[in-house]
Amino acid sequence: MLYLYYKYYHALYGDNEIVAAIDGTILEGFFPNKQLKLLLAWIAIHEDELQANWELLRNGEGYFKIEPLR
Repeated sequence: MLYLYYKYYHALYGDNEIVAAIDGTILEGFFPNKQLKLLLAWIAIHEDELQANWELLRNGEGYFKIEPLR
């Protein structure tokens, strides 16, 4: 599960949680290596959508759902 806040987000995997910048820099927390690689790939694929959601949220306009990694 992923929650976007300002220019960072929280990602959850089981009991693990990380806080990362929108550019993929891990600010705190831990993910197993395999899941971290998948998350970073998802961020790279959806970079434009994440940026668009950030702009919408910043302007108080809500956000749109981004397709999960399958």
